Amino acid sequence: MRAGIWICLLGLAGCGAGAPLSEDDVASLRILPDRIELCRLLDAQLVFEARTVTGAVSDVAQSPALDILATDAEVIRLSGPGRIQGVVGGRTRLVAYFAGRQATADVAVADGVLAGLIAEPERIELEIGRQRVVGLKGSVSDGSRIDVSSGALGTRYRIDNPGVAAITADGWLFALGEGTALLRATLGEYRIDIPVEVRGPGPHLVRLELSPPSISLRQGEEVQLSVSGLYDDGGRRDLTADPATTYLSSDRAVVEVNATGRVTARIKGEAVITVGHGLQVARASVSVSE
Repeated sequence: MRAGIWICLLGLAGCGAGAPLSEDDVASLRILPDRIELCRLLDAQLVFEARTVTGAVSDVAQSPALDILATDAEVIRLSGPGRIQGVVGGRTRLVAYFAGRQATADVAVADGVLAGLIAEPERIELEIGRQRVVGLKGSVSDGSRIDVSSGALGTRYRIDNPGVAAITADGWLFALGEGTALLRATLGEYRIDIPVEVRGPGPHLVRLELSPPSISLRQGEEVQLSVSGLYDDGGRRDLTADPATTYLSSDRAVVEVNATGRVTARIKGEAVITVGHGLQVARASVSVSE
């Protein structure tokens, strides 16, 4: 890969004009991804996709015939074949030339270093057969956020239940079967876990309601917690004894709760009962007196 200047590259664009095309001639050139968000010291491995007149596609990032330049060379630097790194905050455009073809990509660099990962949304719900891009953001030390969903930035994904969903290197999530899974995204030293729920055809659970929402008991007393599920078609269903409903006490020395929502006060104190069903969660506060 050679550094180029505008005059030479503009001259290359006209090379071979009017010559008959052969099967190996390049018909088009693309930079993937064509929009990149970086921060200082963060790298992106780009693909320079050359397509011949016969439709054959290859990545020419390693080719010595590939010329790359940036309209603002202070914002990024070339850190390897087809690889760029953010240097200072700003914007620039990459221009690549190969075999008389040109491609461009826009690059924005945040003026800080990567400080963490954020999932937007924090959890993902999909119907079977649907897909979406994971909304993975990088938290930058200057207070900004950048899109780090693409594998070009070194982001790696792993899902613990491949029967429920599949994930591509570029963060496309495909819903395969009904159930739940945990998607882990890793970039450098940072990682984040994203709950995923894949649902069949509706209606779909959108909220849990607990009755009573708060509980006051004396030591040794019991009460039955009722759980109602509210659905997106306006329906309501009793989920109290549903096998998929889970119950958890924050302090079992103070309060115990069984698998069907029966709450028992043990000793004086405060606790919280957390109820879950799928990705929906609701909580009830419990106060126990003597």
